[in-house]
Amino acid sequence: MAIEVWLTYVLACTILLIIPGPTVLMVVSYSLSQGKRAAVASVTGVMLGGNPPIYGGVLH
Repeated sequence: MAIEVWLTYVLACTILLIIPGPTVLMVVSYSLSQGKRAAVASVTGVMLGGNPPIYGGVLH
């Protein structure tokens, strides 16, 4: 693989990782507007809602 291709890939991945997704924006907005308790509840919901497909893939 040419170094130029690899550097372009690394740059694209870095840019995509820096941009927060909708879930992160939701948790941040809840924590700023409603406090730590709402943020913990949001994070818990996101973890419970997002992880079952992962568990199913591992257990399958």
